Amino acid sequence: MTGVRRFSVDVAWNVAGLAVAGAGGILANVLVLSVCGAEALGLFNLVFAIYLVVSQLAVGGVQYSVISHYARSVDPEREGPALVSSAVALVFLLGVVIAAAVHAAAPVIAAAMDKPEVVAGLRWAAPGLLFFAVNKTLLMAVNARRHMRMFAVFQSVRCLLLIASLAVLAAVASPEHLAAALTMAEAVLLVLLLVYTRMRVCPLSWRVVDRAWLRRHAGFGMRGFLTGVLGEMNTRVDVIMLGFFADNAMIGVYSFSAMLAEGFAQLSVVVRQNMDPLIGRHVARGTLAELPVLTRRVRRIFAPAMVALAVLFSAGYVAVLWWFDVPAQWQTGALVLAILLGALAANATYRPFLGILIQGGRPGVNTILVAALVVMNILLNAVLIPWFGLPGAAVATGLVFIAEAVAIRMLARRLWGVAL
Repeated sequence: MTGVRRFSVDVAWNVAGLAVAGAGGILANVLVLSVCGAEALGLFNLVFAIYLVVSQLAVGGVQYSVISHYARSVDPEREGPALVSSAVALVFLLGVVIAAAVHAAAPVIAAAMDKPEVVAGLRWAAPGLLFFAVNKTLLMAVNARRHMRMFAVFQSVRCLLLIASLAVLAAVASPEHLAAALTMAEAVLLVLLLVYTRMRVCPLSWRVVDRAWLRRHAGFGMRGFLTGVLGEMNTRVDVIMLGFFADNAMIGVYSFSAMLAEGFAQLSVVVRQNMDPLIGRHVARGTLAELPVLTRRVRRIFAPAMVALAVLFSAGYVAVLWWFDVPAQWQTGALVLAILLGALAANATYRPFLGILIQGGRPGVNTILVAALVVMNILLNAVLIPWFGLPGAAVATGLVFIAEAVAIRMLARRLWGVAL
């Protein structure tokens, strides 16, 4: 199979996996909304937003080291066991520390938001941070070896496990306990990933954990871990900021629209996941000058498709709300979705190539970029939410998406002379 053909097939598999995960995400939100109500949905998504941001501390940027070093390895069969086993050992220790810290800090976080019910949610979700950290590392090993079909399968399975866990908890537990679904889903996924990695990617063993690889992963992670933290925060700032300004019911309305937009944004992530190993190989071979041939081909197809899908999704959501004659507060959610999708369509022109900063060995620059975007996002949300409510949060986040796309293009040209 040719390189272009394989890339197209890999993207198709990941888009299919994304479709499953996206449908699952909608189903999960609808399930919580229909069984437990808008307030429970708002509470779950608020805890989920905090969980996802903190989860990046648990993995510590080690996932970037795995995909960067493993994708560029000249002898992956020999280096793989020590490389991946060392990374897993490192994130396991980090995960234990961060999970314990979140459990202890839950009352402080809840008090800052004046939402006491957040305490139980964070404490039930805390063990999942350990499992998430290991899972993220293993998934990056699968990605680096370009097992993209199984990568897509595991992404879908994670969502399906979350739905199943939520279905059980929604039937038997109180809303504060719904966040335990995050821990349940990651625990089962961990078992599946360990089996697959050992059988098809590389054998894992504590005996091959290597001090040199531990230092290398830790050093790479320290330079780039803020990228994960800030990157995840950048997609959750709006929901978290609403935690300070809005009640749980309004957060539920916004977070439902934001969840749909996030599913749409994952299309760019899918293309990036398939681009990252290719960029890494261009870097390793010293052929980055050839990269624009591929990026232009991807951009010509992907960007117009995202614009068309944004229009269809927005119109479809309005039609669904009209058909079911939902309360007026949910009409605001349609405006929120339209704003976010429009910004994401513009962002899709260059976001799939964001990995050039990591693969090109500039994780520090990537961290600075994401930090600047997070600060911008926080400030814009702090200003616009009090004045315009939910649409204000959407506009703030949308402006950050557009700024990110502009920055990717400028940095690629400045650092490598590459016109993406």
